[in-house]
Amino acid sequence: MSFQDIPVEIWTYIFCLSTEYRQSNTLSTSSSFSPRFNTFSAIRQTLHRDELRRALDPVWEMKFTLPLVCKLWREISSPMTYEQVYVGQHATSLLEALQRSETSSPGRGIGRQVQRVVFNYFGLEPPPPPLSLLEVLRWCPNVAYLTKEDADLTPPSLPSHSITEAISFTSIQRFDWAFFQRMLYSRERRVKDMHGLDFLRTVITRAPELQYLRIAVTFPNFRTLSTLSYHIKATSLTTLRVEHIGLIRGELEQWEFPNLNTIVTDSSLTRGTFSPLFGPGIRVVEFLRDESLLSDALRVLEKCPNLRELVYYVQYASIVQPGFVHGELETIRLHSVRNRMLGDAEIADIVQPQFLSILNGVYPSLRRIIFHGAVEGWKDMASLVPGFEKVCDEIRHRQLCTLEDEFGNPFLLN
Repeated sequence: MSFQDIPVEIWTYIFCLSTEYRQSNTLSTSSSFSPRFNTFSAIRQTLHRDELRRALDPVWEMKFTLPLVCKLWREISSPMTYEQVYVGQHATSLLEALQRSETSSPGRGIGRQVQRVVFNYFGLEPPPPPLSLLEVLRWCPNVAYLTKEDADLTPPSLPSHSITEAISFTSIQRFDWAFFQRMLYSRERRVKDMHGLDFLRTVITRAPELQYLRIAVTFPNFRTLSTLSYHIKATSLTTLRVEHIGLIRGELEQWEFPNLNTIVTDSSLTRGTFSPLFGPGIRVVEFLRDESLLSDALRVLEKCPNLRELVYYVQYASIVQPGFVHGELETIRLHSVRNRMLGDAEIADIVQPQFLSILNGVYPSLRRIIFHGAVEGWKDMASLVPGFEKVCDEIRHRQLCTLEDEFGNPFLLN
């Protein structure tokens, strides 16, 4: 097969792989802009400017090189050049370029090719001048994936009614909102904190197609909440991911998510009491690594009677109360990462009852156990948990469910 005989679809797939910024891709499908989540995905920490530049440079170099090869490659790869926009140090220049492109070519500006916008000012010194973030979205009407992860440099006037009414949020399907709260507070800092929440509320309220929402606060001691009650209803939202939300939990639980079926969380929604967000409508729960989950994570089975899939780190959760039976659970995904807070004997005490419960019929509808992580981690666990391999063999022998690795192959330690 010659160069010219390769189908355009193959070239497109190759170019997508070669121009993908993998550190920022936390999605489970082939599309980098799917609103779905990826099991055990590590949402990347916000990078310092130099780290972000080093991570992005190879991607940008590839994106700028492909269109120079030939006319066909230019036609295929040009839209990929602008599909992701990072709003940071050169925010003002970016906004001017977007405006100029749309003005010179109405309906065909480069902003219409943008699918993902990341607002990331964290670590920039000096910080950029205050910029209405929504002005960027004005010129990018097809954005499906919006990320805001910074210390919130929103000007005091945002969001004003005139600005928000002029911008359409109807294309946004996924919104990742990570707020980097300062430990030292001034009056000005507290005011800006409130504007960060305003931006969050504005997007959720104005995005009718929003399917995936992530809310994270780097420093959980969030002390700037208003006593006002905000009634927000996200009709299309199916996946909610929350991390270190602290006192924001109270407001979050006032919002309505009538179609919510997937929750990804650390101890934010289980600390003290289980959040009322857990209920009969939830089909998938993923617990992130969090030592606070150790004693109560699997109580979620009692709160979600229709749960179909449970995802968690096996060394960070204890077994449900003896005698409890969950008749709907079909899939359990486990990760082997070591809990360094526990000694060897404590790990055995935590892990062994979880697998014995399967033999004892706690999950009569269980079809699959999927083991994530390196096989070396599972071998290390097997050396600490007496009878681990025998229990796995017994599960296979009784045909209670299949044991698979994360790629769909039979799970084997040998």
